[in-house]
Amino acid sequence: MNKRLIIAIVVMALMVIFSGCGVNTRDDDKINIVCTQFSQYDWVKNIVGDVKGVEITLLVKNGVDMHSYQPSADDMITIKQADVFIYVGGESDSWIKDALKQANSDMVKINMMDILLNSDKSKELIAQENIDDENHEEHIVQAIDNHEEHDHEFDNDEHIWLSLENAKILCNEIKNKLCTMDSKNEQVYNDNCEQYINKIDDLINKYNKNIKSKNIKIVLADRYPFAYLFRDNNIECFAAFNGCAAETEASFETVIKLADNLDKYNMKYIYISDETKRDFAKTIISNSKDDNREILFIESLQSVTQKKLDEGLTYIGAMEDNLNKLMKSAE
Repeated sequence: MNKRLIIAIVVMALMVIFSGCGVNTRDDDKINIVCTQFSQYDWVKNIVGDVKGVEITLLVKNGVDMHSYQPSADDMITIKQADVFIYVGGESDSWIKDALKQANSDMVKINMMDILLNSDKSKELIAQENIDDENHEEHIVQAIDNHEEHDHEFDNDEHIWLSLENAKILCNEIKNKLCTMDSKNEQVYNDNCEQYINKIDDLINKYNKNIKSKNIKIVLADRYPFAYLFRDNNIECFAAFNGCAAETEASFETVIKLADNLDKYNMKYIYISDETKRDFAKTIISNSKDDNREILFIESLQSVTQKKLDEGLTYIGAMEDNLNKLMKSAE
């Protein structure tokens, strides 16, 4: 056989072998974005819009609660292949440290809590809270559990997406990262982000007009993931559990205290954020003086089912629906 032909065959064989055994087989023209939580996922979809070659994956879905999520082997592979990985950065994300050990060294990591801690707007909100504390005018959230009433603390609260102001900061940061990675579509990302933030601003104005000035008090027959939403809108909440506590059963004394608050403030509605708490809400109502109170569901977005995704759930849609439910307590 011709010597040159033999060399050509060997070279071709080696090319086939190495292309099949390569560590990274993704399309270099594609940007893979992996989001751990629904709000991030929806923000990215709106910022990316119709840009081709961007694949967006929601990691925690199918109704799995972010507080109990543990990644599968397939999830770990998905993270490893990501170009952009967006996560909350709270206590529930303790598994991420190990997941990132095998990640692409060029991966862009977006830790939402770190972004907020370093943002000027977030520092302004924290400073305002400190001023309020000094004047004893701070917005207090009382969680009634373990036979005591506690002021809710914001320290390490992971549900940062429930502040529309936070959402604006985070959307801008995600947009900036995408513009750096994909400069040819920079104008599209900027335009899409601006339009989306305009929608958020419109919703903030609706909250300000219909909720913030009304001094609303509500009872939440559930855990309490709404610290940011209620702080932003001056809503005083009496909740069955502090934060996303691990307790599953409330004491009878808690039931009575919540029922007493329904009566004391003449509340027509009681709220839940988990449909499994509907019977608990009914128990509280039955221990109050009025059995005709209505149970309303408000969305925390910390656990999203496939059914909701299929029905077209959006971040702005969920936050607007929450507004409409909370407005009933302002009537």
